Amino acid sequence: MDEKVSIIIPVYNVEEYIDRCLQSVVNQTYTNIEILIMEAKSEDNSLSKVKKWENQDDRIIVVSRKDKGLADARNYAMNMAVGKYIIFLDSDDWIDMNFVEKTMEIAMSDSQIDIVMADAKKYIYDTVVDNIGPEWTKRFYQNEKDKKQLLCFGSNFIWGKLFRKSLFEKNDIIQPILPFEDLAVYPVLISAANKIAMCHTTYAHYQADRENSLSSYRNTYKDLPKVYEYAKKKLKEIGKYSTYKEAFKLSMYIHFRIICLHCIGKEKYTHLEKSSPFIAKFMNDNFSDLQKSSYIIYGGFALRWMVNEVCNGIEAIEEHITFTTIIAQMSRSNCPIKMYHCNSFREECINNDINGFLLNYKMKKNLPILFVDFMQECTDILYDGNENYISCSEAFVECGCEEEYESNNYFDYRKIAWQSDEYWDLWKTKCIQFINKIECLQIKTVFLVKNKYAHFFKKNGNIYSYV
Repeated sequence: MDEKVSIIIPVYNVEEYIDRCLQSVVNQTYTNIEILIMEAKSEDNSLSKVKKWENQDDRIIVVSRKDKGLADARNYAMNMAVGKYIIFLDSDDWIDMNFVEKTMEIAMSDSQIDIVMADAKKYIYDTVVDNIGPEWTKRFYQNEKDKKQLLCFGSNFIWGKLFRKSLFEKNDIIQPILPFEDLAVYPVLISAANKIAMCHTTYAHYQADRENSLSSYRNTYKDLPKVYEYAKKKLKEIGKYSTYKEAFKLSMYIHFRIICLHCIGKEKYTHLEKSSPFIAKFMNDNFSDLQKSSYIIYGGFALRWMVNEVCNGIEAIEEHITFTTIIAQMSRSNCPIKMYHCNSFREECINNDINGFLLNYKMKKNLPILFVDFMQECTDILYDGNENYISCSEAFVECGCEEEYESNNYFDYRKIAWQSDEYWDLWKTKCIQFINKIECLQIKTVFLVKNKYAHFFKKNGNIYSYV
């Protein structure tokens, strides 16, 4: 393996994080790399720090230029890059020391591989709140069905992946100078790639809590129509739009809804016509068919794809209720904990999870079909010794309550680490309890999806399981 890899790192006001980032890059076990740092006239000490690194390692090139956004910095660096392969890395993130070596081993094993997706860990402060990637169990994704699944439910960012540079060049893919530029180019890259490979032996590490990061700007959702139109236009240009139209629309709808909820909260999103009529019209014009429904889903967004395949259209969904873990859902419903979050949507999510909302949900009508996706998130569990469980989810950590908990009664909560045997024994037990509870509900048909314990569910004429 002697192909050069170009690592592109935009830098702006990240003096607190940049040393950690560059330390992880210069110490890579794969040494044939160039490190292109695009410094955007930072107002802190970021420039002096990266110049110091440049003086110590001749593989580093620092370019200081006027800030025109993350995408412009990446595009400029792409024109400079001499590597056959490209890695994008944000300056507040970092990678394992064998990241380049492991992804290159896979890339060089097959000339058809255009993208290697590594796993990622997402952090709030020093706490891992999500592991991204292990759910993709196939080694290669190549046919249309595979790529539609990656398009809809893959990690729609371009950092933490290894790209063949020619994938961008052959398809004239340039990142637009817009918020959520990753979301604009991800569907184009996935649909254009010959072959996509998974690498589960190394990690990228994503710092999600930086206050001045672009994702924290509350008005960025107003540019979503531009993101949508760019991606749609580009898919048409490369002749992939008709093939991936439905998957593309579903992907955009899912992410746009999450972005809007994150930026403005659930209350304003519920009254979007009043709070943002322009965005409301955009959503209705482009996704009205995805907002009609008649089925109910408990679980993650990947289950939407299952419903789309089985029920002839995502529009069949009446309500989608998310939760963090089966363990938390089997807590007693009178758990006295109440969390407060600055975002109303996030506050509702965390409190639904704490109080076992799923099994206490009152259905609006007697729906004939229920889909249940067994969530298997990699989050620690807090246990009070009295059948109350709390998932240390991203929203929970954001509440600032990792060590102390606001409640009517104070319990001595004990942390159960998700990597431990105790956690997985508990998860198995709660899965079976959950199944038994579901069997008592008056529902005509139940689909149990993605769970190795689904076989505990009784086999009869109106029960199905996808193991």
